[in-house]
Amino acid sequence: MDDEFSNKILSPRRAFERDQFITRWLVLFVVLLGSFTLIAAPLLALSWKEIPFPGFVIEQTQVVANIDGNKWTGRLAGINYPERLISFGEYIIETPRDFERAKWEYPPGHHVRIRTILPDGTLNDHRGVQMMEFPTSDLLRFFWLPYFIGLVYFAIGFLVYLLRSQSPVGRTFTYFSVTAAIASALLFDLMSTHIGSVLWTFAISQQGGALISLALLFPTPIKPVQKRPWLRFLPYLVSMALAVWGALTITDMQNPWSYIIAWRYSYIYISIGILFFLGMMVSRQRTMKSAIYRQQTRIVLLGGLLAFLPLAFWLGAPLFGTFIRWNPDIFLPFLLIFPLSIGVAILRYRLWDIEVLINRAMVYGAVTIILGIVFIVSVLGLQQIFNLITGSDSELAAVLSTIIIVTLFNPLRNRLQEGIDRRFYRHKYDAEKTLIAFSAALRDEVDLDKLSERLLNVLDETLEPHAAALILIDRSEANEPASTIY
Repeated sequence: MDDEFSNKILSPRRAFERDQFITRWLVLFVVLLGSFTLIAAPLLALSWKEIPFPGFVIEQTQVVANIDGNKWTGRLAGINYPERLISFGEYIIETPRDFERAKWEYPPGHHVRIRTILPDGTLNDHRGVQMMEFPTSDLLRFFWLPYFIGLVYFAIGFLVYLLRSQSPVGRTFTYFSVTAAIASALLFDLMSTHIGSVLWTFAISQQGGALISLALLFPTPIKPVQKRPWLRFLPYLVSMALAVWGALTITDMQNPWSYIIAWRYSYIYISIGILFFLGMMVSRQRTMKSAIYRQQTRIVLLGGLLAFLPLAFWLGAPLFGTFIRWNPDIFLPFLLIFPLSIGVAILRYRLWDIEVLINRAMVYGAVTIILGIVFIVSVLGLQQIFNLITGSDSELAAVLSTIIIVTLFNPLRNRLQEGIDRRFYRHKYDAEKTLIAFSAALRDEVDLDKLSERLLNVLDETLEPHAAALILIDRSEANEPASTIY
C-alpha cells in the first residue's frame, strides 16, 4: 500500500522533472539560435547595403515586396507587389542569388531594363530604371530599428531564463521573447539576403502559440493546466504546423505567391494569441485573490494593450479584407512596452529581487571571465603539446585540442556552478526576507483566510513548488474532522 501511494506521488514528480529538463534545453537551444542571429544579422545587412540597389526589393520567391523607402527609383518606375522579377538587364533571374549577382553589373547611376510577371500571367516591361545606393535612412528604419527592438526582447528573455529557467512561466516567456527577437532581427533579411527566411518563418509562427501558452501560465497556471501540464503545449502544435507550411512555401518556385497565404495565417494566429492573452489578463485580474498577482496582471495587461493593439490591427486586417502597409516607424516602437511592463512587474513586486540579480551577475560574470581565460590558455597549451609530439603545426592539432578541452570543461563547468549555488545559495536572500515579513504579519493578521493565502504565497516565493495545498482541520465542533483546503 505504501509503495502504491509512493508511486502515485513520485510519478507526477518524475514527469514534471522530465518535462522541465526537456523544455529547459529546448529553450536554451532557441537562446543560442537567437544569439547567433543577433551576431549575424548586422554583418549580412551591412554587406548587402554595399550592393547596387535598383529601387525595389524582392522576397524569397522573387516576388516584389510591398515595401517603399526614400525615393526608391524602382518603385517610382512602377515596380510593385505582386509583380515577380523574371529578368534584370541581360540576365534571366531564376533565384534571388541570380538577382544579387546581376546587380553588381550595373553600378549606381546606370539604367537597366527590368521585366516582371503578375499572378495572372501578365508581363510588365520596365525600361530605364536607374540604379542607386541603398539609403542610410532606410537602413535605420528597416534594419537598425527592428534590430534594436529584437535586442531588447532578447536581453529581457535571456535575463528571465537565467533567473527563472526552472519555472514554466519563465521558460515560456523566454521562448516568446527570443523568437520575437529572431523575427525582429531578421525582418530586413527577408528583403535583402534571404539567408534567414526559413528561420524568420519559424520564429514568426511561434509567436501566437507562445502568447497563448503564456496566458495559461502567467502569473500562475490556470487550474486545468495545473492538473494537466501538457495542455500548455497544445498551442504550439498550431505554431509548428504553420512553421512547416511556411518553410515549404517560401522555397516553392512553382507557386511563388503561395507563401503569402502561409504567412498571413501566421499573422492571424498571432492576432488570436494577442487577443487571447489580453482577454486572459482581464479575466485573471478580476478573479485572482492575491493582491500582488492582481497588480502584476494589471501592469502586464496595460503594457500588452499599448504594445499589441496597433500590431493586432495590422495583423488582423486581412480578416476584414483590408491590407495595411507595413511601417516599422509606427508599429515596432510600441512592441518595446510589453517586455518593459513585465520588467516593471518583476522589479516592483519582487518576482526576482534586484539585489539578488546583481549579486549573481557579478559572481557568474567573474567566473565566466576566469573560465574563458583558462579555456583559451588550455586549448593553446594542448595545441602546442600536439605540435611538439607530431613535429608540425597542423589544423588537426587545433581541432583535437579544442574537442578535448571542451569535453573536459563541460563537467568542470557543471561542478563549478553547483559549488557556487551551494556556496552563495541564490534563493537564501529572498527566503530570509520573505520569512521575516511573514513572521511580522502573523502578529497582526487575524483573518484566517488571508493568513492562509499569505502562507501559500510565502511557500511559492521561497520554495517555488510546482503545486501547493494547505489543509486546515477543525476538531472543535465534532468528533469527525472537518477540513478546509486552499
